[in-house]
Amino acid sequence: MSWSPATATAASSARWCGASTSTWCMPRPVPGAAAKGGASKGGATGMRVLLRMLARGDMVAITPDGPRGPRRVAAPGVAQLAAVSGLPVLPCAARTTRVHVLGSWDRMVLPLPFGRGVLVVQPAVAVDRDDPLAALPAIEAGLTAACAAADAWVAAPVAARAAMA
Repeated sequence: MSWSPATATAASSARWCGASTSTWCMPRPVPGAAAKGGASKGGATGMRVLLRMLARGDMVAITPDGPRGPRRVAAPGVAQLAAVSGLPVLPCAARTTRVHVLGSWDRMVLPLPFGRGVLVVQPAVAVDRDDPLAALPAIEAGLTAACAAADAWVAAPVAARAAMA
């Protein structure tokens, strides 16, 4: 599947913090770049919007631990979306060498200018339509592995990074 900025969507909370997060994550303005909805507000609406986008062939990015956490524990919505759409979950993580870490529960990381970055993608996780919640441990394991690989790349000396790519 090819990617173009016009077909990328970030799912975020319907609250102000989700709206600002999806804005910060997008490198430049993208029409229709955020689908608002979450576990506590607008979840059904957000799910319908994301399903329509996936049916069109658009890519969707979701922060699976939700707005209330706990950190790196996948909420059921990501597995439910995958089950209904029939598409797998692709666990990925991004890190940069220059960051500001917020003191929030999830230790949100804001990239700073002039850093080097890495995007790690793990193998796709298939989700059974009849039991989507059974896929949550595999999704979490994939996300943990992606985060660990991205963290290792950032922590490695500059000369060793090329060998890790």
